[in-house]
Amino acid sequence: MRMIGLFLALALATNLSFGQATEQESIKSVINAAYVEGIHNHGDLNLTRSGFHPDFH
Repeated sequence: MRMIGLFLALALATNLSFGQATEQESIKSVINAAYVEGIHNHGDLNLTRSGFHPDFH
């Protein structure tokens, strides 16, 4: 029974760490597209606006 609990704990910890990496990559992607590409490389305001929530004024 203890082995099952240990296995489940390790599986959950592994799943959580992969979720964080995916979230971090998503955040980096938004920053890269909206800020780096939108402002610095292309000057495209629509691309820059895509990095902000629609309700942000």
